[in-house]
Amino acid sequence: MRGSHGGRSCGRDAKGKGKCKHGGEDARHAVAPNSTLGENSPPVRAIIGDVFEIRAIDDGELERWVATMRAVDEDTGTVEDYVDWRRQAQETVWLLASDGGRDLAGGIGIGGWHEPPGVARGDVRVVSGARSKGLGAALTARLGRWASELGYGELIGEVRERDAESLAWTQRRGYVEVGRNSRLMLDLKSVDAPAVDPPAGIAVTTWAERPDVIEDVYAVAREAYPDVPGEEDEVMPGFEQWLSMDMQGAGDRQEATFVALAGDEVAGYAKLSLSNARPGVAMHDMTGVRRAWRGRGIAGALKRAEIAWAKHNGFTRLETMNEERNEPIRRLNERHGYRPEPGKVVVRGAIAR
Repeated sequence: MRGSHGGRSCGRDAKGKGKCKHGGEDARHAVAPNSTLGENSPPVRAIIGDVFEIRAIDDGELERWVATMRAVDEDTGTVEDYVDWRRQAQETVWLLASDGGRDLAGGIGIGGWHEPPGVARGDVRVVSGARSKGLGAALTARLGRWASELGYGELIGEVRERDAESLAWTQRRGYVEVGRNSRLMLDLKSVDAPAVDPPAGIAVTTWAERPDVIEDVYAVAREAYPDVPGEEDEVMPGFEQWLSMDMQGAGDRQEATFVALAGDEVAGYAKLSLSNARPGVAMHDMTGVRRAWRGRGIAGALKRAEIAWAKHNGFTRLETMNEERNEPIRRLNERHGYRPEPGKVVVRGAIAR
């Protein structure tokens, strides 16, 4: 989640940058029948065959929708997370597919949230036992119509890299791989809280202790965001929008946002994201260092500050998602004891007309 958002594998952790979409430093969501692919659109109902109904839902059914999404991916966020993600985005739609009283699939469309112009985010999930019935295709088509009506020409999302069936499904529909995010985790029960040990001339503090530096933190983000592989064409939001989207989400905490100072200059920052959906787990959301200060050990000091904070505050696990091409941050995480787990493939394709 840059900022916090429901269901996302949060974050990226770059010497350039990393953002949390909920669970790691380089993550996003997907268009595939079992993938992890703002104000809701007017209710739309579609009957698939003689049985399945797909409809746009509002807040009153969101708990039911979250339960359906969680049945496919246990890392799904909370109702609060998804309401907050809607607040951050320009447009949001939640779709639910049902058969009588049974909820079989869900989908979400997000527009105007950390994507290039003309690209919307999609996530479609079909519960076990309901796949291969056309629900994934129907939900993806509905998301495509929703996005197209808002002026988007493409959808982007993520598929779990071990889910060969869903990857093949996206490829048959014209989606192509545009990135690959590795998940890394640190078992905090097996490590001691490290000393922060910043390089000479650098002090590490928190945003809570220095709220006055937030505009300088934004200046770091402006340099760092475009340097993450795959993020080059993303449009950087203005300060107020960035603050709302990336720093004031439901899972963001000023005391869990760390700032590296060289005198009065902000040289870098790093932040964690939290979600009630996964107690005990903290997710690296972003690590950014100014270009002029890179290669001096600042990112490592910020990483150790996050590990120590999580350890002291009772968390048992840290997670991050790193773009595979982001070699510097991957090496940094490995040096600090993070171990790889199955990740996600980022896919993107034109909306079918």
